[in-house]
Amino acid sequence: MSPRAPRSPRSTQPEDVRKGEDAQVDRLEDVLRAGESSDDLVLLLRGGEDTSAKLLRQAALFERRYTYGSQPARGISLFAANSASGVLAVLESKLRTYPKYRRVAGAELAQIAVLLPTFQAPHWTVLLQPPGGARRPEEELLSDLLDILGPVLENPRYVPDRSRRR
Repeated sequence: MSPRAPRSPRSTQPEDVRKGEDAQVDRLEDVLRAGESSDDLVLLLRGGEDTSAKLLRQAALFERRYTYGSQPARGISLFAANSASGVLAVLESKLRTYPKYRRVAGAELAQIAVLLPTFQAPHWTVLLQPPGGARRPEEELLSDLLDILGPVLENPRYVPDRSRRR
């Protein structure tokens, strides 16, 4: 089975799905890309200005949609780039509606969280808690994550999209 794109944003889904009622839960294992390793990651990019509250909201939405290792998958999305031109390509293709973004070294992030190559490249998922592994207090993990995400940067490829707000 080939990886598929992430589901539509909540705002475009039917109300019962937005509220989590009878929503289908998919296995993250079914959308993993073979042959990719977090050891090969150079940079990971994330659109917007993250806060603990924003990351928790996104992780909760992800958890309602996916499992990993037969457990709810509490995670967030990032996009990979392996060069300066790769960064610009991701900013233009995946994050163009975000006026700001953050970047983190893949190796640094892999030290505190589980990184999985999911859906279509360059998408990656960061699991906030490993399935069946040692659990860290989520507040501690989020604090570390926000620290290593580094400063908020201006997106030089930003194109305002009046239909969406960030």
